[in-house]
Amino acid sequence: MSAAADSVSSFVFDMGIAVGSLDVVDETVSPGINYWEDQHFEQGFSWSPGNVSFGTITDAGIQRVEVRTADEIELKPTAKRAIVVPFSVSSSSRIIVTNIYAIQMIDFVPAGSYALIFETGDDDELWCRLTFVRSETAEPAVLIADDELSLTTPLLMEAEPLNGR
Repeated sequence: MSAAADSVSSFVFDMGIAVGSLDVVDETVSPGINYWEDQHFEQGFSWSPGNVSFGTITDAGIQRVEVRTADEIELKPTAKRAIVVPFSVSSSSRIIVTNIYAIQMIDFVPAGSYALIFETGDDDELWCRLTFVRSETAEPAVLIADDELSLTTPLLMEAEPLNGR
């Protein structure tokens, strides 16, 4: 199932949490999943061009995932963790959201450069929100850090493919 290309600016679905991460990958990027070094765990994400793995706030369960586009960064007041990274969507305009075991194709985000904001929390249910905001100069940052993160600077913005190890 995928979101309609020109009639939807957000899409919501449920996805299980597997190995404590949620991955966002441009469809044209191969192989798809990043290897996590210790610093990646400490900062809550593992990044390479067109491919980012975000650490979830729990290792198991079902979370409600919202993928959306917006004109500016606006965080949910109940977010326990929020991270922004640069992300480019290729001309195919298809993004894969995956937990390693399941995938969801998203095809309503136009090609271009973005600030990709990952937010997560556990109000009455586990949730995460992925927001794409147009930006040619997005700088990586941890906007909200929960107790599981141990931030060092600068953030590590390199990751090897998991299957390359």
